Amino acid sequence: MALTQEFGTVEFKGLQGETPIVYDGRPVSSSVPGLVKVPVGKYEIRTIQEGKILTRQDVEVTSTNHSIVTVKKQ
Repeated sequence: MALTQEFGTVEFKGLQGETPIVYDGRPVSSSVPGLVKVPVGKYEIRTIQEGKILTRQDVEVTSTNHSIVTVKKQ
């Protein structure tokens, strides 16, 4: 029996603009707002500007929920 991987979505909200969203080292969206499909699991979302971490947020993604992360620029 083959197992299939489950996915959920994370929506990034904030002021529209050039804010890259990176997942697993790869850019998945070049701007906010954005919607990203990721494997089910727990994630730490970081807002980074000029190499410095501005905010951190833990998100648990399931196949039945829709997570929303607000991105704030400084």
